[in-house]
Amino acid sequence: MSDYIHQNLPSELDKLSIHTRPDEVFDIDIDDISISGENIFVKGDGVISVEMQFRSDRDQGDEDGLKTFDKFPFDFEVTLTYKSKQDKKELEIIKVEKLDIDTSSYDDD
Repeated sequence: MSDYIHQNLPSELDKLSIHTRPDEVFDIDIDDISISGENIFVKGDGVISVEMQFRSDRDQGDEDGLKTFDKFPFDFEVTLTYKSKQDKKELEIIKVEKLDIDTSSYDDD
């Protein structure tokens, strides 16, 4: 999930600041797993922490620059399959059915 979110920043996170960067995905809980042929369907939830930057990169050297961290819960439903990478197989997300990140606790006022 961490690799996927880093490569495909969800809009719920992107709109939180000028530069929102995923930090860590943790507390993953799996609610359901089903296997169909080579595909594995996984449903669950977790938490993602993000760094939010509220001024441009060049302003960060100034005292006015502001970066903060926060964390948000999310629900997901994904389909995985094994892909060969450098003579070994690794699980890879091939389809995201659902990725809902709850940013309602965030107050940008």
